[in-house]
Amino acid sequence: MIENTKNSLSELWRLLKNKQEELGIDDLDFKEQETLQQIIYLQGEKEEVELEKIYEESVFPRASFFRYLKALKEKKYVSIRTCDKDARKTLLSVSSILKQ
Repeated sequence: MIENTKNSLSELWRLLKNKQEELGIDDLDFKEQETLQQIIYLQGEKEEVELEKIYEESVFPRASFFRYLKALKEKKYVSIRTCDKDARKTLLSVSSILKQ
């Protein structure tokens, strides 16, 4: 049973790594990947998601969260803009290549 579990975990890990390479996100460190995954999950089928919503769900301290978000923006995995209707809100969206 333990051997089956080890094999299953190994296969799952390899599948995840292959998908990361396929999407071109294998250059991100674990915390950047976690932040990106959270943005994708919270964005769902919507075009954009509010920055505040993502920050509230983040497991990282404020400074770390914004450092990872900055890295994702610089690497063009996410775009950030101010809401047209309410300038107090900031909206995020993931790169279209990651929406596949």
